[in-house]
Amino acid sequence: TVDGEKFTATDLNYYYYTSLDQYGSYLTYFGADPSQDLDAVEYADGQSWGDYFRDSAVLLLTQTVTMYNQAMTDGYEISDELQQEIDDYSASIDSYCESNAMTREQFLTSRYGANMTDEIFMRHLTMSFVASDYMDHYRQTHEYTEEEMEAYYEEHPEEINLASYEVLTVNADYSGIEGVTEGSTDEEPTYTEAQTEQAMDAAKETANAFLDRVDAGESLADIAAEYGENYYSKKTDASYASYTDYTFNDWVFNESRVPGEASVVIDEAKNCWYVVVLDATCLERQLILALQMIYSGRSVVIVLNFLKQADLVDMTKLKALLGVPVLTLGPYFRDSLSKLYEALLSLPPAVQSDAHFEEMSDDTWVRLGEEASRIYHQVYHQEKKGTKVQHWLDRLLTGKWSSWLIMSFFLGAILYYGKMREKIRV
Repeated sequence: TVDGEKFTATDLNYYYYTSLDQYGSYLTYFGADPSQDLDAVEYADGQSWGDYFRDSAVLLLTQTVTMYNQAMTDGYEISDELQQEIDDYSASIDSYCESNAMTREQFLTSRYGANMTDEIFMRHLTMSFVASDYMDHYRQTHEYTEEEMEAYYEEHPEEINLASYEVLTVNADYSGIEGVTEGSTDEEPTYTEAQTEQAMDAAKETANAFLDRVDAGESLADIAAEYGENYYSKKTDASYASYTDYTFNDWVFNESRVPGEASVVIDEAKNCWYVVVLDATCLERQLILALQMIYSGRSVVIVLNFLKQADLVDMTKLKALLGVPVLTLGPYFRDSLSKLYEALLSLPPAVQSDAHFEEMSDDTWVRLGEEASRIYHQVYHQEKKGTKVQHWLDRLLTGKWSSWLIMSFFLGAILYYGKMREKIRV
């Protein structure tokens, strides 16, 4: 449901397969075959690529419908030029069908699922074009101040913050408690309120014992391997809206949380306790990506575009330790691109080729990891009070989309910079 309107699985399929068409070719870079069943191919931490693209589809559907509705509310009208683009796209499908001896209906059902109709397809195609055009127009004509961005964040932190964490579910322990099966159709016993309270107390004791082991340095994943892997899950860049039915969600997204913090959380509705551990390793681990690009001799600019918690990172020291330009750019400020352009022009030429990546030995990777850890602990100052979950630098370097975007930016910057130098020479 988006803005009060319900959407079906067929509606979602449009965005799922659109995302897959746009980004599926990149899967090979991550060791995945896009022709395989994506639900059987792991993306990360127990999540499949199918899960990843479904999550992306939900987000894309939500954003598109919200932006389209806002455009209609603001009196937006489709221009003749945009309508021509929509018509041309639709006509290109007809041309493809004619060339491949298939009907338009066959194309849509084979590409977007058996229930896709031309009416549903054209509606979402139109909404996508309108939403994109309206967003472009809005970005070009509207500029947010830092105060406005800060105010929006304070009012909607659950829409912006992401968190990476582990959860181990410890169900109520009815061992030794005799329930009643009489009248039960599935032979599952029922328990009195007092018996359930007793079972929850036993589960709490187990959960607290697990928490003590985590506090002593043992990983929750290792504990789960002993207790039962089916009760364990690891969430990467999860939003608040993803797990609102679980009581651990409010604990995770409480603004007082800090990376590495662990606790037990009760869920009386589900008769269980959760052992929850916030991820404290993502930033340190993903700094290796930046060091890899720098070590390979690339001309690199690092852009930080979420400045909510700049007080937690020593920007001067980060720039000095990495030895490359580090920019803090707001996405809605008009001077952002000019700053980036100036930084790109000031870069020295790259000195290594792509083949240098293949020359990195295991010892080199170990050294990169050690260096990333050293930099992390020097630039990130963890303060419990007032800290928000998933600080901005962690989000930049570890986000689902940003992990692709930052790599694309590095490579794009290199290519763009090379072209600019050639033009300047001419």
